[in-house]
Amino acid sequence: MDEGYKRLIDRLDQDMRDHKQEMRDMHAVYQRDAAEREARFREEAKEREDRILAEIRAMREETRGELAEMRKDMRETEQHVRSMVTQNFWGRIATVITILAICFTVASTVWAAIFSVHHG
Repeated sequence: MDEGYKRLIDRLDQDMRDHKQEMRDMHAVYQRDAAEREARFREEAKEREDRILAEIRAMREETRGELAEMRKDMRETEQHVRSMVTQNFWGRIATVITILAICFTVASTVWAAIFSVHHG
């Protein structure tokens, strides 16, 4: 019986060693899988970050272009408004001169008519 117990104990020891090795192997596989998942996650996060930054840069450049175009349009509008102000100023002066000329013509005609009636 001693020999039977000894073989049983040896077999249990071997089973324990095998089980411990299986656990170590399984733990190593889990560790490797976790490390690979973490590396993939970091890589995907970096790619996502790069895409977001590229989109932000593109939007910034687009916004700069739009702002430059708006400034150009504002300068053109300002020049147009100034041109219209100048035209309005000289238009008013021309209108006043025209009205004065009409008044002078009417006054001259009336004066000539009155002068020709009294002298004629």
